[in-house]
Amino acid sequence: MAGTLHIFRRSVVGGFPSYQANYTYSSKSFARVFDSEDLLREFLIEGVALGPSDVDDLLDELNHSGKATLTNVSIEETAAAELGMTESPSDF
Repeated sequence: MAGTLHIFRRSVVGGFPSYQANYTYSSKSFARVFDSEDLLREFLIEGVALGPSDVDDLLDELNHSGKATLTNVSIEETAAAELGMTESPSDF
């Protein structure tokens, strides 16, 4: 089932930024925090199946505005867990 992937840059005072990805579809929500841009890039290419140029565009948007959204993303519930995502409460 297709859902929405929201990615946010989380700044740390005096440290390196981290990134949080929230995936929502139907009434389910999953989240994962990435400690580096490289780990996020790997997740987007291998887990979400985006092409490298699409990932570059997304990361440019993310680093410019602090957030990025992808619609019509399909991640199976079992695959979300395998990708290190944790199911979180959803208000939807």
